[in-house]
Amino acid sequence: MEPPPLLLPPEHPSSDAAHSNIPPPTMPPSSDIESDDDIFEVDEVTEDRLAQSWDLTLVGSILLGKPYCKQAVTEALIATWNTKFSVSSLYKDTYMFHFQHAMDMQNILGEGPWFVAGNLIILEKWVASRSWKFEVTDFWIQFHALPEEFMDLEIAAKLAKKVGTPWKVMLINGFRGGQQLCYLRARITLKILKPLKSSIMLKRRDGTQSIIEVRYERLPLTCF
Repeated sequence: MEPPPLLLPPEHPSSDAAHSNIPPPTMPPSSDIESDDDIFEVDEVTEDRLAQSWDLTLVGSILLGKPYCKQAVTEALIATWNTKFSVSSLYKDTYMFHFQHAMDMQNILGEGPWFVAGNLIILEKWVASRSWKFEVTDFWIQFHALPEEFMDLEIAAKLAKKVGTPWKVMLINGFRGGQQLCYLRARITLKILKPLKSSIMLKRRDGTQSIIEVRYERLPLTCF
């Protein structure tokens, strides 16, 4: 029987470089406000109502690839997401996705990565400051060729930290299609500008060494 997944406390990796299609902000024109009649003050109820409506919005940027129209992005994602959403263009290769239910949006964030014509689309939650960076994405990874005695959740967490920022680890031990499966699995946040690790060396106290294979589930055509 497999042990339950180990949930790890969230970490927020720092970024090395920006990857964003968002244009720099422009300076507002000089103010010519002369009286209270020139001021529109938004009440708290309206602020809260507007904020709640945008809480169901994700912003996505397509990594590399050719430019896509809104219809092409919608058609590429509607079958894989299997939920109701609307799409609107924001910037070049950057789109807003509006959902009807919070659970649908959370499922999309938690089940990625997602792709448009084989190109990775990086998703972030809407923020009013528009300070998205599109520098990280979440992946499931697997660790294979471990010695039997190292099939352990704490080992999985330590190995996952060698690849990215882990927040969930699992031990997979069972059968599928008559074939035995035995490996460690982790959900991690990856910096897309860093090269992917394909292996990790395991060094034991007696001096013996072995190579652990790192596999990435649903790796896109553009491997960063």
